[in-house]
Amino acid sequence: MDRCIWIPEILTLICNDLDRKSALSAALTSRAFLEPALDKLWHTIDSFRPLIACLPEDLWTTKIRPSPEEGKNNVILFLQRDFLPADLHRYLKYYAHRIQHFSPRVSPGMKMLSIEAFIALQTETSLQPGALSPRLKFCTWLSPHHVKSAFGYKSDFSRQLSPFMCLFVGESVVSLKFSDSRLDNPMDSVAIRATLKRLPHLKSLDFDRNFGSKFSSLLISSYSWDHLENLRAPDLSLASIAHIAKMPQLRRLEFTGVIEQIVGADFSTFNESGFLSLRELIMKCNMEDFTGFGHIQRWLPVAHHLQECSVHEFWPASPASVRKALDDIKLKCSAQTLKKIDLTEGTICMEHQAAQEEEDILDKEYREPLDLSPLHEFNQLEFLRVSVLGGVQLGPQALSQIPSIWPKLSTLDLLPSDEHNGRMPSIDHSHILQLLHSLPSLRVLRITFDTTQLSPDQPISSTPFNLRVLGVGYSPIISPSRVLKFLQAHLPQLESLQTPDLGDDDDPSIGLTMVQKRWKLVLETWEETEQ
Repeated sequence: MDRCIWIPEILTLICNDLDRKSALSAALTSRAFLEPALDKLWHTIDSFRPLIACLPEDLWTTKIRPSPEEGKNNVILFLQRDFLPADLHRYLKYYAHRIQHFSPRVSPGMKMLSIEAFIALQTETSLQPGALSPRLKFCTWLSPHHVKSAFGYKSDFSRQLSPFMCLFVGESVVSLKFSDSRLDNPMDSVAIRATLKRLPHLKSLDFDRNFGSKFSSLLISSYSWDHLENLRAPDLSLASIAHIAKMPQLRRLEFTGVIEQIVGADFSTFNESGFLSLRELIMKCNMEDFTGFGHIQRWLPVAHHLQECSVHEFWPASPASVRKALDDIKLKCSAQTLKKIDLTEGTICMEHQAAQEEEDILDKEYREPLDLSPLHEFNQLEFLRVSVLGGVQLGPQALSQIPSIWPKLSTLDLLPSDEHNGRMPSIDHSHILQLLHSLPSLRVLRITFDTTQLSPDQPISSTPFNLRVLGVGYSPIISPSRVLKFLQAHLPQLESLQTPDLGDDDDPSIGLTMVQKRWKLVLETWEETEQ
């Protein structure tokens, strides 16, 4: 037993499964566990506190600074003597090289190093980038917005902290994320540009959607990014799209749209020779259209080797743009490689929707269901979600053809984005059972179907299905007890039952429709049974 414990690989596997408290106990309990347990403890650091704890207490004098949050004061550490090499020895020798992931957070009322303390650290490490975490791989940039919230928008500290991120971000970093970086200070911009310039081998670059679109587009266009594999950005300019298309290793691209002022730019100089390595394309836009998706498609060669294509619109789009998105997928994607299609469309804002529901409209307009025939050739699909206003054309015959059209599906989501649209589904529970029987690989199914035809003596399937997730939307329901019996008889492996929005239990003023009340009873009873 003792010999087995001393095998480094086994020690590492054990410690990797421990939480921080257990890892600390392991490090203090056995010498054999000391190194792997310390690796676990220092692998992910989310503040400057571990660094502060490793520095001598007699190095500091503390000053109290009021925090913007009422009732809290920040404790700032200032130097009271010379900063000596021995002061950093313990941290650099035993801990710094273990840090793999650094995501610093700041909050009102915290203890923090002063700017002069950071300058001393920078000087003592000979201005070497990444000196305080020389093997760091993943880093989330300290958000200027959060710093200002913790220390005050007018404080010198808030305006000068960003440049000292270089103490942690060295050439070993392969993933850099800018989280909620609302830039209004030139020092932040200078520090970010200087850091990115030092990271030519970066593999993942992630800009939060609140990051300035123009600045992120400028940063993206400023470097070649020959090794970049993953990019997430807010709105892109056409120039940055052209630059991104030439990145040789880019496999995953996620963005929110195209900068509005230049949507109508001339494409005559564009060509179809970009994105040679792209495998995942994700667009999450807020433009009431799928325009940005079309701009990317212009750069994709015909029969491109995309494996995943996701387009999310947060607002209702025009029917024509939805159909064009499907046509673009058909035109540019290869049926031999595409495994995932995720097309979703938002609904009108809740306030507008509530106002419409209060109006007494005798004859309401609904969008016609979407025809999915442009996607029929993609027979390698494993994931298909099409959630749009009006839903999709789905009758018994169309449903019965799905297993032959997409025989490898494990996820099928055809719930309309306007779930409560009043349209009666033309398929019922029997058609769902036929689908599950013909498509044994299906694990996630979200679809509306008529449950009102369930009989009290419904036959039980001889072979229960392996469905794990079932989403029913606003499926018609009369008898919760019959629905529950159906679920228990045919879906014993079910792990999640997703019903219509059941409102807020803490707000009794929000009334539920009868359909919601019945599904709520099904859900509560099913959960009790599962427990």
